[in-house]
Amino acid sequence: MGRTLSKDDMLAGGLIDAMTLPPADAYAGGFLLFAEGYRSGQFTARDSSGQFNDAVPGSLTNPTQAQYAANPGYITFPGGVATQPMAVPRERVALDLSTDSFILSVVLNASAPAAAAFLLGNQVDTTGPGFKLVAQTNGNIQPMVTINGQNLFGNSFGGALDGADHRLFVAFDHKSGDLHVAIDGNGLTVMPALYDATGGGAGTKQATDFFFGGSSVGGTAAQYPAMKLGAAHLLVFRKGLPINLPEVAARLNTAPRRPLTNTELRASASLRAHLTVIGQSNENGSASVPDGIRARGPLLADGVRPNGGAKGSMWPRLSELAGLRDRHLMVGNYAVGSTSILHDWCGVLRAWTNGLKIDKGTYTLAGGNVYKATAVPAQATASTVQPAGTGATQTGADNITWTYMAAARAQDVDGYIYPHTDAYFDPNGYMAAAKAGYDKARGYDIKAVYIALGQQDWTLGTTRAEFARGLVIAATYWRSVGARVLLGVTNYGAAGTFDQWLTSNAGATPNTSAATDTAPGVGGWWDALQALAGDPMVRPGDNARYALGVLPSQAALGTRAHLVPGMEGDGIHANNPGLKARAAALDAAIQTAGWW
Repeated sequence: MGRTLSKDDMLAGGLIDAMTLPPADAYAGGFLLFAEGYRSGQFTARDSSGQFNDAVPGSLTNPTQAQYAANPGYITFPGGVATQPMAVPRERVALDLSTDSFILSVVLNASAPAAAAFLLGNQVDTTGPGFKLVAQTNGNIQPMVTINGQNLFGNSFGGALDGADHRLFVAFDHKSGDLHVAIDGNGLTVMPALYDATGGGAGTKQATDFFFGGSSVGGTAAQYPAMKLGAAHLLVFRKGLPINLPEVAARLNTAPRRPLTNTELRASASLRAHLTVIGQSNENGSASVPDGIRARGPLLADGVRPNGGAKGSMWPRLSELAGLRDRHLMVGNYAVGSTSILHDWCGVLRAWTNGLKIDKGTYTLAGGNVYKATAVPAQATASTVQPAGTGATQTGADNITWTYMAAARAQDVDGYIYPHTDAYFDPNGYMAAAKAGYDKARGYDIKAVYIALGQQDWTLGTTRAEFARGLVIAATYWRSVGARVLLGVTNYGAAGTFDQWLTSNAGATPNTSAATDTAPGVGGWWDALQALAGDPMVRPGDNARYALGVLPSQAALGTRAHLVPGMEGDGIHANNPGLKARAAALDAAIQTAGWW
């Protein structure tokens, strides 16, 4: 017995028309454009959303009947024709970037232009408020937002200008200013806080027609890109983007010519949270398999900005777990690999001795002066040349560059860890960079900071008392600026004696009490939590060592190396399933805190 045809099956087979499905209310203020074809000199792109927001070219003879016939079913732009682009009148579609979140999804077929050219947006206008996408000569697309007379450019992204059909999906969140991008249904990136239009007014409301195809960027010479559009959706949301944004992107990829319905668009999040990440490589993301959200939440995908690279992290899964509870969680990944809470983030002073291991940012006390290592050949480098004198900088035969700070002050003694009130705090500016991102994040009900480090502190010989003190100083800094703080424990690692530094409870389970741990890692974490116990806005995050236990090696897992929690081949970093398990542990801690 054959299966029953679904609506998507019947649409694909041409058995029913797309308009037999009621379009979503969010098309109000937007459109769903299809090529209508050439009829007696009246080429239009028909709006099939029921809003009658048809698009008409500046010249009714462009494209020609022959050009349309060559590309049936596409809105065709032959390129190089000095006429106005096809546009939807401003009276019908005018986005206000201070109040309107929107989804714009198009089936795009284009190649890299000879000169940078506008693909679509508010009409051929580099000063009027609105949104545009710019095609670059290197094959990338760059978002451009103009508010209050200022042009703001997002990060360029590739993968859509190669002469083949691609489903390009962009979504703007007016509450945060974030831009979400997907190509062919796969979340590509989130550009955080691209613009701030909270002031509203004339400077944030599009005052020109919404166009497709435009002139050259930054000049007056007409440069119309050759391209084809198979379908174009614009949906406007005044209460915020739907919580199931990844599902929407996937649906518009698989059925780009069908209107979205109200049942396919879930309500916006019931709560919005932002998490700033302070950590090292396991927190930054070092799994060989990257990840991305597939169901609920933002279109967050590795590498999570601003510091995430091409490898996998725990942050897409953590955000998706929140999304399943109708919480919108955005993550700012400020973790830096091979960094110590003492040497790199807070700042610690070590009396110089021959062979002293240092990181970039380590302070040393020598000859009554304080120096900071501002360049090192590698992290945890052994210093063999003592700095001396008061010259601005000096580089010895060990290739370490020391910068003279000042004569030692009363507090500048061996082992001193600098609090956030000291000028020597944050020797590398990592905290300041994270703070700048934290400040820029807006439109959230809760803003928190997650802190988890350890491996580099083991390498540099950090004691339990020092590790606890570093965590307390870091947490106190973030509390001083109003952030909530989650203190976490990094995961197991097989390198050297790291696990012995991390825990004295080698067989620990999630039910093991951390109060019994005497090791610097978990013991110091526990001490920090006790020192901060009077502050309800400092809570334990994941104790990943206890939650995940001893992760098996890649060799031991064999063909299951990327299927179950374990280590990457280096024995230092958790694999993708391991990081997903860690995300679940952190999510459980967040729920225990009752934050989101």
